[in-house]
Amino acid sequence: MKIELFSHNLGKEVLERQKPNIYEEVMEAVSNYSPSEYSSPVIKEDLRGIFKNKNWEWNGKLVKSLPLRFGFRKSRVQVETQFGNVSRYYTDIIKLQIAKNEGEISFGILILPTQDLADKLGSNVAYFERAKKELPYIEDSIELGIFLIGLKL
Repeated sequence: MKIELFSHNLGKEVLERQKPNIYEEVMEAVSNYSPSEYSSPVIKEDLRGIFKNKNWEWNGKLVKSLPLRFGFRKSRVQVETQFGNVSRYYTDIIKLQIAKNEGEISFGILILPTQDLADKLGSNVAYFERAKKELPYIEDSIELGIFLIGLKL
């Protein structure tokens, strides 16, 4: 699958120094991914399988004191995937910052479709280009490094 990348607050640079090499693991997972069907549930389920097979913790409690759950977590890195309504990607960004504030993670990754794929998935779907444009406006509030990965048609 084609991908686009964006590094917020030195996200990519921090991720590349992570041990074990999470950057290479994530890039291999998304670069080699080819959806069997272009639908949000199928893509999310496919990615869930890929990360679970690479021994990422899945769907655990974000922090003990809140009823929120994370997507995937390994070696102090948290991955959220968003292929649904645009309002949900804001929640994913907030979840990443909460986990960082609580000392659960050092770094966050958000995987989204690019606009071309989002348009194919439905209306009002979160997409990479929007997140890339909006993140700099909230950098005073979202201070952790976030690496955006856009899956492209």
